[in-house]
Amino acid sequence: MAQRYIGDHPKHSFLFRAYHQGGFRRLGDYRYDLNLHEKCAEVRAGQYVYVWGKLWSEQNATLNTGLNCYSPVTIYVNGEEVFKSELLQELFPERRTQIPISVHYGWNDVLLCFVKTEVGFGGIYGTASFKNFPLHFLTPGADRQGQEGWLYSEPIDEPVLSLPRDGMTEEETGLAWYPRRDWTDEEQSAGSFARIFGTEQPAVAYAWSRMDVTLPGSTPVILKGRHDGALTLYVDGTEVYSAGDSGNFHVELPRRYGSSDLVAKGEIQAVGGSWGFTLEDAERSGSTGWRLKPPHPVAGCSDPWLYTGVFAPGAEPSHADIVRTDTVFDNGAQGVYWRVDLPDTHVRPYLENTHYGKWNYPLGVTLLGLLQTGQELGRDDYIQYVRQHIELSTSFDRYGLWDREGTVRQESIISCLR
Repeated sequence: MAQRYIGDHPKHSFLFRAYHQGGFRRLGDYRYDLNLHEKCAEVRAGQYVYVWGKLWSEQNATLNTGLNCYSPVTIYVNGEEVFKSELLQELFPERRTQIPISVHYGWNDVLLCFVKTEVGFGGIYGTASFKNFPLHFLTPGADRQGQEGWLYSEPIDEPVLSLPRDGMTEEETGLAWYPRRDWTDEEQSAGSFARIFGTEQPAVAYAWSRMDVTLPGSTPVILKGRHDGALTLYVDGTEVYSAGDSGNFHVELPRRYGSSDLVAKGEIQAVGGSWGFTLEDAERSGSTGWRLKPPHPVAGCSDPWLYTGVFAPGAEPSHADIVRTDTVFDNGAQGVYWRVDLPDTHVRPYLENTHYGKWNYPLGVTLLGLLQTGQELGRDDYIQYVRQHIELSTSFDRYGLWDREGTVRQESIISCLR
């Protein structure tokens, strides 16, 4: 029985996803507050806005969802209408309606069409059983694959004739979708640190990547690029470049096969202006056989750099202390975690399996039984399975509590641990 349980619930770590803070927050019951009045304040009464997400299912099943209406809404699942609100539901937003939806194996489109009224716009929607079956929706379409959250459309005067479906680009749907996914040309030219963190005050920020040397040899690895503001580069904790002012850099490193942490520490002293750095790829730098890759893959973002900050100059954490993803960094205020080089987009960890790494009373009883079985039978693999399960569940404790308090992102990872 113990062997079967371990086989049915193999080890899975956290999956990191990009999450746009301009999307919809989740409430204490882990449903999404799809408050379109806040997002679309200029919409006229009678206009329509679509909210679009997708869910993955391992099997054909019926999921219980819950809805509170701020305004009239029609819900479509995989192109089929499954619910249309009635007057009493629309007039009393405190009333919660249970809506079972049928999903099939694979990806399932979930589309809500809201109508603006004088008294409200949008609704609250998500899982009907947050303790036993918390749900998070992923961003649909071909343009933001892997990101967590919903898209919402521009307001329109009439319902669309053809519903959007997963796999279409946002342009193919015929609608403009938000939150925005691209930087403006002006933001692109301002530098990576400037467009992510701003330049309102003197500050320090970090970027973290992995340098992967794929070809051994005697020729050096060349890091070549430009920076605006002060910059220090570290490879596996060792400083390899430092400059207090803007300029170009050219660094030659001994070629060591394998991966190394590459950390860039940027500092801006003057308010405003450009702040950031660019690093040329292997071919343009004059050396080959190396590449950059993310220190941890982030679904929904292909950039190899993660960013964290900002910190007051002189009060920033050490470069050696930021090469981790299981904690929040102290910035003298609420704390900060990792971000990616996309507008208002943060990194969030998710446990996307039914058992491993999660924690509730039944799981605790099961793990205790596994531990005692391993001790009785002398099966160290059973004991290690339990130990590693608990370690994973507790390793993000500080992050989970911080996230639950809503210091940056408003949805709690604790939902994934229950």
